[in-house]
Amino acid sequence: AFPPPPPAKATYAMPAVMPRTVRSAIARGPATPSRGMAQPAYAVAGTPEHFLEARGIDAPTAARERVEIRQVPQGILPAALLAAILPVGIAGLLSWLKPPRKSAPLAPLPPVSMSYGDHWGMAAMQTATPTWSMAATTGLKEITIGEVALKISVEATGAEAFAGPTLVYMVTQEDAKALPLPDAQKEEFEGKDGQVATAYDLEGFNASRVLLVGLGEKEKMTARTFRVAATTVVKELKARKMTAAGVAVPDVELDDGLSAAGLVAQHAILSDYFYDYGIMDDDRCLHVQDLTLLTSTPAATVDEYVTLATSTCITRDLLNTRADIATTDWMADKALELCAKFPSIETRVVDMEEIKAKGMNLIRAVGGGAAHEPKIVYMHYKGDPDSDKTMGVVGKGLVFDCGGLNLKPTGSIENMHMDKGGACSVLGLMHALAATGVRANVVGVVALAENAIGKDACKPHEILKSYKGLTVQNMNTDAEGRLVLADAMTYLQKEYTIDTMFTVATLTGAILVSLGHYAAGMFTDDDSTAAALTAASIPADERVWRMPTYSEFSDQLKGTMCDVHSMGNNRFAGSCTAAAFLAKFAEEGVGYTHLDIAGVAGDLMGADDRPWAVKGATGWGPNILYHYIKNERAA
Repeated sequence: AFPPPPPAKATYAMPAVMPRTVRSAIARGPATPSRGMAQPAYAVAGTPEHFLEARGIDAPTAARERVEIRQVPQGILPAALLAAILPVGIAGLLSWLKPPRKSAPLAPLPPVSMSYGDHWGMAAMQTATPTWSMAATTGLKEITIGEVALKISVEATGAEAFAGPTLVYMVTQEDAKALPLPDAQKEEFEGKDGQVATAYDLEGFNASRVLLVGLGEKEKMTARTFRVAATTVVKELKARKMTAAGVAVPDVELDDGLSAAGLVAQHAILSDYFYDYGIMDDDRCLHVQDLTLLTSTPAATVDEYVTLATSTCITRDLLNTRADIATTDWMADKALELCAKFPSIETRVVDMEEIKAKGMNLIRAVGGGAAHEPKIVYMHYKGDPDSDKTMGVVGKGLVFDCGGLNLKPTGSIENMHMDKGGACSVLGLMHALAATGVRANVVGVVALAENAIGKDACKPHEILKSYKGLTVQNMNTDAEGRLVLADAMTYLQKEYTIDTMFTVATLTGAILVSLGHYAAGMFTDDDSTAAALTAASIPADERVWRMPTYSEFSDQLKGTMCDVHSMGNNRFAGSCTAAAFLAKFAEEGVGYTHLDIAGVAGDLMGADDRPWAVKGATGWGPNILYHYIKNERAA
């Protein structure tokens, strides 16, 4: 529940900088829209005499000019100020410049009740007891994380025998020739990749309506063929306002052991997804609700793909949620809610009290200016109790990054609710591992903070002592993610016995310059890890590209008045120097890999090459890490 509102504090109002005659006229004027209501409120402790002294007005001057001081409640809304200022025209300005006249003292305004969030100094009138219901506080729909609208079922039934009203029939060019289509329609539909046609009362089929989707030549079919075909199915059904259908998927062998039916299920869910919590028009919120896959593929195989799709949707939901809702507390709560569903996951939350007690000064400094304190959530998935090997995955969770005192400009700040992409990926991964029961041990970490401007905000070039003991000069407050990760990494290695550690973060804009939105930057000194991640990227369809880890990048970070600078000494190779900084916090004997996902976490540049990656968060991360752990770490 919200804490009780603070009591209204009387403060004295007076323009901060204004000619004295005008100032005194405003102070004495009647409470009209043109006089006396446009003064900003200043919190000055003590009596009116103290207020005058603070403003540089001595008592004789105040008496001579008959300055009056009214009490006003703290936190008057900017709307009230604007309402007072806008009506002031030339006549009002001239009236201020007339010789002052004495008026009766103004009665104090009644105090107002302050609502939670008054740290901005712009408290709203509290008319009802607030709750944590997102629908109640924002006017939007209730946010449910990872609730997939589209349900997938499997039937070992041939396309011809399907009894539902609508059948989607995926056909190759070779199979299309045998379809009993009218001659005119045969000329229009040849089964080429991407072709679509509708046939009614097709001979030999029980379904009254058959939607034909072409797959192209059988020999040229790849995993992408079925990913795109699934997206086409969802698009065509929505265009016809159909919410259910049977989908006949051909039984074919694909490279890398992938299942065609599984890919159709997974990418139907991904392409049906959209973040609709702010859309009030129900007509725009149409989802396909039920697809029955007609295939000989075992249901258990398809279920794994459905779980991975759900994990991706969890990541998308979390990342798309804006910072007014997705605070550090909210994100921590969602992590605990997710883990509570699985007995195989043990959780631990490091709050601000422990952060201070442990000396985790890097994450403390980043979150110092924010209203919501930093937190770190550790989630220990024990999928293989018999193994002594444990892997750690640390995700950057900046719920919003304004840049701090090195403020981001317009054009760069708007999408910074998506700076928690690494943390959201880790939460999606934990769901995938626990839901499928992969036999491996993994500690997932979400390091949560908000980089904001406030009285305790970290200043550029402050020297901070990290939890590891290294002193760090914060070269730029907008390079905050590496600081948050560093302390979280140290805690992970001190409290858990791990042999391998990954960090996942929307860390640098420099990686976008290098790779665009087509691949994540992979930084590791271990060739086998690089090869295994590259291999895992293929079935996951989440590409990585190995970046250099030259010693020169680390050399650039050598401090002059501290152990290490947080950034390199020039603007070049920013993603490489950032990875080199993080590597300093990996202990000896712990294999370390960093993934910079700033270019792939959000669809900020369009995704025509990936039609199932809808607008907003892509959900990058859970799939590649799942396949890596399943292939390389599982028993």
